[in-house]
Amino acid sequence: MIVLRYLGPVVSGITEVLIASAALAVPELDGKVAMISDTRVSGVSHGAIGVHCSPEAIVGGPIALVEDGDEITFDLLQGSIIIGVSDEELVRRRSHWSRGVVQLTRHGYLADFCAIVAQANHGCVSKAFLTSCK
Repeated sequence: MIVLRYLGPVVSGITEVLIASAALAVPELDGKVAMISDTRVSGVSHGAIGVHCSPEAIVGGPIALVEDGDEITFDLLQGSIIIGVSDEELVRRRSHWSRGVVQLTRHGYLADFCAIVAQANHGCVSKAFLTSCK
């Protein structure tokens, strides 16, 4: 399982990772390695790929808590991610979690976008628009 995190709309403008998903299509990896991320992929990507994970890692979503060696299961139809560790371990990880060195985009139009955008599960529209629709 490949986990690409801190690439969603709130942190980076929701970058596209076709190169990463295409790398998984080589014969040695095709059908053997899955990928999950809080970003998006190209429409030509294929395989076991779960994207637009929300809440995003930057706000402490589940993929922020994944560590090397964790067993991960995901169900694309139900929209669920299960990290194969105990609930107590997840609580411990969450209590020690911080976004660390991850920097929000700070320059240009993407900085403006990141400052006002809702997460992907809300359509990457402005937070003000979501509030006005309630």
